[in-house]
Amino acid sequence: MTGRYLVIVAGLLLLSLVALLGYKFVWPAINVTRLPVAEDCKLNLEPCSSSLPMGGRIVFEINPRQPPAGEALHLRADFQGLEPDAVGVRFKGVNMNMGQLEYLIHELAPVDTPDGSISFAGQGGIFVCSIGLMRWLVLVNLQIGDTVYEVPFNFETTYNGS
Repeated sequence: MTGRYLVIVAGLLLLSLVALLGYKFVWPAINVTRLPVAEDCKLNLEPCSSSLPMGGRIVFEINPRQPPAGEALHLRADFQGLEPDAVGVRFKGVNMNMGQLEYLIHELAPVDTPDGSISFAGQGGIFVCSIGLMRWLVLVNLQIGDTVYEVPFNFETTYNGS
């Protein structure tokens, strides 16, 4: 009985080691580069832009600018001088922890444009905050090769309880 038990334990340890090594060597390493928050821009007032370290520029916007409670948000990212492999967006509460609202699972999709520019768009949403003014950090993630660039923007919502 103990010999059989040792064989089973050794087999499980060997499978675990193979799985760990497979994960390490099969999955490519993703590097994350976090950029500073775009200055002097609030997405609730206007589209925002940011220069990217590898060259190029992103212009990001959310519509409607002052969304009513529970309304879907239309998210759009336009790019000049580069073409990301994937784009995702997540919202993070600044003045209150609202959890992480992930839209990376439902990445923004490439959009055909008349002028041939590079654009991604999709929908998102945020929680209603009962404190009135809610400040958000909108993290736009661009994957280019094996690097994800996280570009943060400021966004504010207001709720008057009606």
